[in-house]
Amino acid sequence: MEKFTENLSQYEENTLGAYAVSEFSKNLLFADPTKETIKDQINSLSKKMTNPYTKLKYWAKEECCDLNSILEAISVKEYLEAKCEKTRQKKKSCQANLDNLNKGKKNLTNFWKSQS
Repeated sequence: MEKFTENLSQYEENTLGAYAVSEFSKNLLFADPTKETIKDQINSLSKKMTNPYTKLKYWAKEECCDLNSILEAISVKEYLEAKCEKTRQKKKSCQANLDNLNKGKKNLTNFWKSQS
């Protein structure tokens, strides 16, 4: 970046020397030794700047990960609900068989005969 300010100083001197009619040293911006802060600001500018697209890229990746997590959570929820419903149906069926056995409609011998 220092080369950049040196090039700006040289360009400024050449341009003002070619086109200025009066004393051009008071019009210098980069080549003037009293204005070193401008050179320092330009040299430090590259250190302060960051690429906004890298931040956008990381943000987009994080959002994709969040969406994938939500989709996975939904699919696990649906799986668990289906498993719970299957377990409820099995419990209901077992309870119905138990009630029939308690009422005497079925006994153990009839139960084994109906299975074959």
